[in-house]
Amino acid sequence: MKKEKTFAFTLAEILITLGIIGVVAAMTIPTLISNYQKKVWTHQLQHSYALLTQGFRRMLADDNTTSLGQTEVFLSIAGEEDPDMGGYNCDFTMETDSNNCKDFYTNLRKYFKIADIKNFKSSDNYGWYFLNGNPHFDFSLYTYSAIVLMDGTMIVVPNFSSKVRPYGIGNFYIDVNGVKKPNKYGRDLFEFYLGDDGILYPRGSKSDDEYWKTTASEYEKCENDGVSYGFGCAGRIMEEGKMNY
Repeated sequence: MKKEKTFAFTLAEILITLGIIGVVAAMTIPTLISNYQKKVWTHQLQHSYALLTQGFRRMLADDNTTSLGQTEVFLSIAGEEDPDMGGYNCDFTMETDSNNCKDFYTNLRKYFKIADIKNFKSSDNYGWYFLNGNPHFDFSLYTYSAIVLMDGTMIVVPNFSSKVRPYGIGNFYIDVNGVKKPNKYGRDLFEFYLGDDGILYPRGSKSDDEYWKTTASEYEKCENDGVSYGFGCAGRIMEEGKMNY
């Protein structure tokens, strides 16, 4: 019987093929990882937004009011009245267990699953960066408070008042993955204003002074152009539903 010839790849051909696969993988895997991470951060932000919104809505419902300033939680903010704006203040520079803030944070726990209310120390090694990669703030140099939720979300530099002010009745930053890096505006760090109506308004949204889509300010822009600071990225993500930059 006539034998049929069999064909096989040579070692050189196999090595060339593996080399091509390696090059393609090196080119595509970083992009895939980046896109995946963006989806994770977006989902975490949407989840944190939903949790906070639900908490403030329950707060209003429990006290049968449409004003957070009239709820037991916000009425428990103590201290000296602000001579310019009126009302009492519990801001990020105060110790969380101070006479001004102690009752407020105790009452806040009724509506949010809080793991810790902490003050940053130099040992925390926590700092912020702009979207363009430049450093913004080093918390190790100051005393700043943060509300850490059970899911790892961190409400950083919270500023709450017993009376409505130009920024609402509160404002803060949401760090969706806590102290984990990159701690960068527009990636895992976003600013929100809390309205007296219990609604969270993202910075850079249409309701803000500067809309991310039309602003000429490098601060409010949300573009991966190496220039934008990224403050307005909260508005962009909440509007588009994805990290499209």
